Amino acid sequence: MGPMTFHIFGVFAILALAWLLFVLWIIGHVFRAVWIAFLHLTGLANRAPRPSTKPRRCAHIRCLAINPPQANFCRRCGSSLTRASTLRETSPSPDRWASRLGHS
Repeated sequence: MGPMTFHIFGVFAILALAWLLFVLWIIGHVFRAVWIAFLHLTGLANRAPRPSTKPRRCAHIRCLAINPPQANFCRRCGSSLTRASTLRETSPSPDRWASRLGHS
C-alpha cells in the first residue's frame, strides 16, 4: 500500500461525497416541487397576505402624517397604525366629534 493507493482512495471518497450531495439536492428539489403542487391543489398557497405598498396615514385627527406601509406606529405622533386602532380613531361617534369641536 503505497501513497498512490491513498490518493486513489481520496479521489473516490471525494467523488462519492459529491455524488451523495447531488442526490440529496435532487431529492430536495423534487420534494419542494411536490410540496408546492400540494399547496396549490389544496388552495393553501394563496393564503399568505401580501404586504401593502400603499403608504399608511395616521388616523389621529391632529396628526394625519403619511407613514411607510410596513410601519405599525406613526413616525410623527406615535399613535398605533393597526387596523383596530385606526377604526377606533376614525369612528364617527357623536360624543367624540362634539368634544373635538368644542361642544359639550
